[in-house]
Amino acid sequence: MAAIWEKPDLLIITRYLTRFDMDLDNNDFLDVYGQIKSSLKLKGFRVYPFQKMPNSYQIPFSLRNIDYVFQVRLKDNKFSVDLSDIIDESILTKVSDALSSNTTQSAINPGKIGAKKRIEATLKSSTTPVSKKDPASDFEKPNNTSSELDNDKKSIDLSNIASIAISGHDNFFGPMVISAVHCNEGNLSILNRVLEASNENNIETTVRQISQLCAHSLVIMGNLSYNEFYLKFQNVQLVASWGINRVIKNVYKQTPFPILISNHLGSKRLIQHNLTKDGLNVFYIDKKIPNHAASKAAVLLANHHLSERFEIMKEKYNLTFPLGVGKKVQGTAYKFVEKSGKSNLELVAKLNFPLFEELENKQDVKPKKNV
Repeated sequence: MAAIWEKPDLLIITRYLTRFDMDLDNNDFLDVYGQIKSSLKLKGFRVYPFQKMPNSYQIPFSLRNIDYVFQVRLKDNKFSVDLSDIIDESILTKVSDALSSNTTQSAINPGKIGAKKRIEATLKSSTTPVSKKDPASDFEKPNNTSSELDNDKKSIDLSNIASIAISGHDNFFGPMVISAVHCNEGNLSILNRVLEASNENNIETTVRQISQLCAHSLVIMGNLSYNEFYLKFQNVQLVASWGINRVIKNVYKQTPFPILISNHLGSKRLIQHNLTKDGLNVFYIDKKIPNHAASKAAVLLANHHLSERFEIMKEKYNLTFPLGVGKKVQGTAYKFVEKSGKSNLELVAKLNFPLFEELENKQDVKPKKNV
């Protein structure tokens, strides 16, 4: 299990991938260690002195008296953080969240311009904290002459498939989470037993068992990254299609599969085009099969990670963020802006919703001053 960071709040979790890179200004490891230690301590971890290994630095840490360790390597003047020794997915996510805060934010003043203009300026800025290769750069729109495959031309073999789930795209607040889970005849019966035993009281255990049992991948698109992608593509369906394409490719690298099942937001034609372009021999079936184990597992993973992000937001802002787009959401949005300011709205909300523009244009919503 590993986490790869391509943007400050774009987390891609994939089994068997082993690294994510940190773009840091200073190659002195003592400085890097200090940044890592500070970030982990803010999340409640206890960090111990690092150990110099032949090809890496080993950083031991603990949470609630349980010990963990990860490696930091230096290659081509770039530090690479290897989290493959962390087996517990919840700890992996917490560490990834903590380390992501090391990324330096853009120097653009957030209080002077609206979110859309600010993000567009950030995308053009040389100081923007994204990887050297834009993660959306290899995602291609098919031309008008591209043919779309017919679902009925191929029979559906459910013995070796991957399934997609998307969570959070219809919420004003919070990230969008896209998951893909693969299952075949080798793990189908065990996965069904795991899912049958699942309930609200053992959800974390179920998530851990699915993660250990099945090849899977997650794209957790925080609000900053979601809003950047939305401004690039100008279409929510295209944003979702990019995420779907990414998790499919990640799972396919682990275990090739012939059939993909999905009935979610996303363009089938666009996704199939990019899979074919990338050399993946996968047939995309746009059908809903909710009772299949892979579909259930994908939904469970996506919803669980979305819930975790809402808990992190609640803790960070001392505010409960409701789901959906109703009156309760509107009230919370105004409360957030009064408390934290308009310039921070893009950190917790999606700018494609009308409420976002309504709040930005509102003249009488000001952050409350601490007395």
